[in-house]
Amino acid sequence: EAFRKKHHGIDPWDDMNNYEWIMCQQLLVGHKKSKNNKEIKLLGVDVRCGMPLLNLKNKLHFLGEDEIVLSAYTQDGKYWLDLKSICNGAVYCGHVSDIGRIGGNEKYDYIICGELIDTYKMNFSCVHNFMAMLKKGGRLVIKFRNFPGITDWNDILTKMGKKDVMQYGL
Repeated sequence: EAFRKKHHGIDPWDDMNNYEWIMCQQLLVGHKKSKNNKEIKLLGVDVRCGMPLLNLKNKLHFLGEDEIVLSAYTQDGKYWLDLKSICNGAVYCGHVSDIGRIGGNEKYDYIICGELIDTYKMNFSCVHNFMAMLKKGGRLVIKFRNFPGITDWNDILTKMGKKDVMQYGL
């Protein structure tokens, strides 16, 4: 409780519980080392204090990548300073539905959404914006609750041009 009061309501256990190590491992399946030390850009959306971003960065370093740029987008301003301390790219704060406008024309190799996508208002629009921010061949990780409409998500992602939709569940 003392930590939470001192650090503006941040609970370190919330960040630990937001850590999706299996999902991050799946994200890198088939990753090929970039040619000529090309810069790899990662964007974490609502990744709280940034543990999923740091995990992905470490895994990419292990695979031989040296030039890695971390950026983040958060809806909760209390995480901005933590994210700013770990990111060497831009850190934005705003409503997730504005990510396309606020984030500019940046393109990313990997985007991780730390919160359940079906908890966002305008969630289909958010996914569309995330996908528009991916580089060609980029990968997006979103998570959602197991619910009857899961085939709708697969259909929508496939119609958006993502034929390599991967599902996994715990």
